[in-house]
Amino acid sequence: MLRAALLSAIGLLCWWGAALADEFKLDCQPFSLPTQARPIDNRCGVGGSAAHGSDTAKRLQNEVKNTLCSQGNVVTLTMADFMALQDRARQLGISFGAEGSPPQRTEHLPQDRTKLQSMDFYTNVGGDQVGEGSRVQIVGFMNEPHPGGGEDVNCGATAEADKDVHVNLVESPAPWLPPKDDPDRQQKEAERNAALCQGIVVETIPHFRPAPFEARALRSVAREFPVLISGQLFFDASHYPCKGSEPHSGGHPARGSLWEIHPITDIQVCNNKTLSECSPQDRTAWTLLRELPAHMIAVEAVAEMESEPDED
Repeated sequence: MLRAALLSAIGLLCWWGAALADEFKLDCQPFSLPTQARPIDNRCGVGGSAAHGSDTAKRLQNEVKNTLCSQGNVVTLTMADFMALQDRARQLGISFGAEGSPPQRTEHLPQDRTKLQSMDFYTNVGGDQVGEGSRVQIVGFMNEPHPGGGEDVNCGATAEADKDVHVNLVESPAPWLPPKDDPDRQQKEAERNAALCQGIVVETIPHFRPAPFEARALRSVAREFPVLISGQLFFDASHYPCKGSEPHSGGHPARGSLWEIHPITDIQVCNNKTLSECSPQDRTAWTLLRELPAHMIAVEAVAEMESEPDED
């Protein structure tokens, strides 16, 4: 009986230690919107599922994905900067990409992210230096905000509220996904992919996520108004970028660069409809999500949300 009690106590301690390790703690206030802890914050920690496995590279990437408290001044980047960041990663021999599907999926993640996180990784035309972890912002048009897949970073959660929200960001409005029963769906998807191959992906994470950052809320923003996305610069090595105007073979999502803003910490909507009238430095040009007037809210019904390929 004593041995059974001892084993039970050891088991309880192990469970308690794992529970503590899986708690997501927020030591800052990164959002300009009200927020509070959510159920996933009590069961999935900063390292996701990889925190309990042997895949160190995956754990390191998950930890960066979940960094809400990045520091430093915000640097404005352009879409051209994000493409140049991808070229820089290639030049430095940073590994990336993946083949196959879970559970046989093989990812080529960096074992060491030191090069990526060097603040002189990339210098833009204004002389600002950035690397993974820098606080950045970009202006663009949102395309098809939607929940991601059951990702390792979120401990494989399948509920919509527990997933990342993936947003395609482009310099010009791009077609959204056509209905599944559209007879011209294949052609329209090809046109859409060509547009998205000139853009990037930005994401909100479920941890402490404010309500206006949910996928359905973001889809209610009228599509013709640009947005200002702010957050952490992150290199998502789990994918391949497009080849020209087509997504990389193997079901990879359409994107011109693997560099993202992830996680997003602020979203504002421009009062005007052209990028030239939406300077990040002009504070009068922007409206907070929670203050959008009626004419900046989409009137059409929210269509069925589909995940892009390769988001598990």
